[in-house]
Amino acid sequence: MTKAETEIIDHLHFHEKYLELVQQRRKTSTVRLGYVLPNAIQLPLVFGDMPLPEKAQIEKLDFTKSFSDLTEADALTDGFESLETLRADLKVFYPDITAEDRCTIIYFKLLPA
Repeated sequence: MTKAETEIIDHLHFHEKYLELVQQRRKTSTVRLGYVLPNAIQLPLVFGDMPLPEKAQIEKLDFTKSFSDLTEADALTDGFESLETLRADLKVFYPDITAEDRCTIIYFKLLPA
């Protein structure tokens, strides 16, 4: 996906390292580069190659922020201890991200299996 495109998703895909944070409900949002639209209110969860029996219910979408506009509050709901660690992690997944790049914040609730 290029930065300006809109991506339609049919599941929420995470790196395996976030599994425990989601299951403990300490990660209730995810920041994605560009405009990301779920195709349903409830989405399957996938961690690496492993689908979970639980689903995520999409609670809210925020298209208003650029990478530089992200806040400490955004970092906390995304399961990070600080804005600095969130930004560093995003740069691992999106090495070419710039301060002006638009982001989508997907807020979700873990549903029971």
